[in-house]
Amino acid sequence: MNKRTTITFTSDVDVREAAREWAETAGFRLQSDTGKLVFASGGMTMEVRGGASGSETTIEAWIRFGILQRLCAGFFVPAEMGIESGGFVARFARSFFRKRVNKLLVKLGQPEIR
Repeated sequence: MNKRTTITFTSDVDVREAAREWAETAGFRLQSDTGKLVFASGGMTMEVRGGASGSETTIEAWIRFGILQRLCAGFFVPAEMGIESGGFVARFARSFFRKRVNKLLVKLGQPEIR
């Protein structure tokens, strides 16, 4: 499994504005807006690079696990993990965050992450 889930696409929608609107309803907070948008919620981070209407956009999403979470899991959990499905490790956390990101992707007319 990849450390980060990466989606690259071109959209006729202003992805940056759509991501800001999505973040308000999805419980994410904007951490940075310096060339790329960085949103965070709990242990999940999502970056949006590009995003102007008609330009290529890259979205990266991943879950960060702290040392205590990793220790409690016997270090079976990596420090970073993508949100795509597959495997048993952090299955529920990945599913929870994947559903939230999929709402943004649907809004942008993109296929959902499986």
